[in-house]
Amino acid sequence: PAEAMPAKPIPPASTEEIPVLPVLPKVDPRPAPVPAKLELLVNVPKRKQVGSPAAYRLLVRNTGSETAEDVDVHCEFDPQLTFDNTSKRAVRHRLARLSPGESKELTLLLLAKSAGTYCCRFSVKSRRDRGGLSQLGGAASQTEPSGIEAVWKSVCVEFVSQQVQIEMLGPTLRTVGSRAEFNFKI
Repeated sequence: PAEAMPAKPIPPASTEEIPVLPVLPKVDPRPAPVPAKLELLVNVPKRKQVGSPAAYRLLVRNTGSETAEDVDVHCEFDPQLTFDNTSKRAVRHRLARLSPGESKELTLLLLAKSAGTYCCRFSVKSRRDRGGLSQLGGAASQTEPSGIEAVWKSVCVEFVSQQVQIEMLGPTLRTVGSRAEFNFKI
């Protein structure tokens, strides 16, 4: 049988060997502020009839925790589309500012001159500092060094020729109890 060895006591460590941890800063439980962040949603039917306006419904939202200043909504569209019977190829709308969590809705009505698929390019820009707006391009969302927040989308609608036309012929007024005949022309 093996003999058990007596346990030797471990000498205490000197205070020089124990590392001293620095005092950590207190953690602020509030979330860090998020700069103004714009979101753009565009809702439009995929197909419309030529001569019938396509209603582009835009929702611009600030999902950040700071106010977006000088919010500017811009739309360029194909030459086959018309706005308010003018020859304009672009429209612009200023929203001034959007507070955190605030959203604004806009509607743009465009008509097609002929059948085909035509597109609109929407952009929303805002300033977060006192610099001016600048021209942006590239990805779908971007923050420029000058403090410009921008988001953009391209949306296309297929305009189709009129498929069916219904014409109703008949009297406009009749007295109660009298007979009226209507003809439908398809």
